[in-house]
Amino acid sequence: MEAKLGSNPSWGWRSILEGRNIVKQGLLWQVGKGDKINVWTDQWVPSLPGFIIPQEKPRNCAVNKVSDLIDHDNQSWNRILLHQLFTKEVEDAILKIQVPLFPREDRRVWGASKDGRYSVKSAYFLQCKPKPEHNHFKPRPSRISRWGATPSAVWKTIWGCQTMPKIRTFLWRACAAGLATGEGFMIRHVNIDPQCMRCGVSVESPDHTILHCPFAKVVWFGSPLLFRVPDKEEFSLQNWIEGWLEWRKVGKKQFRELSGLCSFLAWLLWLARNAYVRGQRKMSLEEVIQAGIKAHCGYLGCLKESVVLQEGLTPPVQQSEVVWTTPTQPFHSICTDALWSPDHKRGGLGVVIKNYRGELIFAKLDPSKFDSMIIGEALAIRLGLLEAISEGLEFIKVESDNQQVINYLNASTMSAPLQLQSVLQDILHIAAYFSDCKFTFIPREANEVADSLARKALSMSLNPILKDVIKILLIYGYFLIFVISSSYIDARQHGDSTIKVVAYVQYAYFAWVQYAGESYRRCIGNGRD
Repeated sequence: MEAKLGSNPSWGWRSILEGRNIVKQGLLWQVGKGDKINVWTDQWVPSLPGFIIPQEKPRNCAVNKVSDLIDHDNQSWNRILLHQLFTKEVEDAILKIQVPLFPREDRRVWGASKDGRYSVKSAYFLQCKPKPEHNHFKPRPSRISRWGATPSAVWKTIWGCQTMPKIRTFLWRACAAGLATGEGFMIRHVNIDPQCMRCGVSVESPDHTILHCPFAKVVWFGSPLLFRVPDKEEFSLQNWIEGWLEWRKVGKKQFRELSGLCSFLAWLLWLARNAYVRGQRKMSLEEVIQAGIKAHCGYLGCLKESVVLQEGLTPPVQQSEVVWTTPTQPFHSICTDALWSPDHKRGGLGVVIKNYRGELIFAKLDPSKFDSMIIGEALAIRLGLLEAISEGLEFIKVESDNQQVINYLNASTMSAPLQLQSVLQDILHIAAYFSDCKFTFIPREANEVADSLARKALSMSLNPILKDVIKILLIYGYFLIFVISSSYIDARQHGDSTIKVVAYVQYAYFAWVQYAGESYRRCIGNGRD
């Protein structure tokens, strides 16, 4: 990766080095031990532009490698150090990276794809991304292309439209000024008359042919849409297609049908224009409208027919109650679940361990902070396996209601998203400690206990005051047990009656309530501050 061009390079060698520059832009360090990654110069933060820290190294800063930012006792990020060195944006981006529990060698992956594997498609899109830091070195075009000026919402609406694939392509080319119109020929210096042959008033462009031509205006107003095209020439195809999104407020079904009818009528207007230009049979206004409606209804009919056929091939299945089944002897079942709040970037983990008789062995909830739901599901599985090792279990059956994570674990972690791979590798590493470990999927209805624990953990994560109160109640609960036991032993040793023993218990109970209440009010006050 450090080879030089040389004094008299061949065309092939130049091409190889040019490709190397592209590869360097997309390479990303995946954090393991962190001892090979330079914090300030290497590309290692996936969610930052260019994968690199956008700030200079502070003076007299001893932090050079990523390993210096890791708390090796807990195998987690040193949050205090991150807060001191970086801005809030950079700190949050670093915390999204999962530090592996079992340190591995740092390795380079392809950061321009979700799974870290190189593809020509991902390299192409990487080159298409704007690079503002280099824009002042490049000559700027005097004319902005329609392609670059088209909002992404327009492209998404076109490719998501319920219509024929060739009509989607037609709309895409129309928005990108890629149709063979008079304007298109004029831009390409073809010596023809660019005026619209039907009306002879304006230059023939995709916007004029489909919207602004008097013939097109009458078609749109005479159709079931009753659409009146604005007289302003600034109203373009992009504005028109972007306006389809307003139909979503009415309903998804209405949006699909209305946008589909628009696409078919636009297609028929283009076919009518082609027939007119080539001197073929001219289509009247009524023929264009009726042909568009008929084609649209026929397309919808084919879709409904295919659905009916598919449903007819599948026999009706009676819904039965989904229940959890015990594992076979000698296996223990680990049911895991996770819940996540996208607004707060916090979540909760739930773990339940049962034996082959269905008896509860262990249960745990863990308020946590992670960046996506799928990472939370993997963290819950990792937590369950660690607790199984603590319980001394050997035969494990991990059950999760996230099919995607289970598929990754049973297949290969290489196809998993980059931010998930570190946790999955930890899970597979822990699984090797057991005599046998299986990963299976269960429906959500059969995972209610773990789901309840995850919900409680999420509530505690979103309400840290509640978490502190629960800790206080547990502490004073132990205190209550100690006082009751001591009172009972003292009373028995002194030969006191049962009434005195009950009085001791009541005294201890009221003392516990008083202490717990004061602590609760103190927590609420601190939370409000």
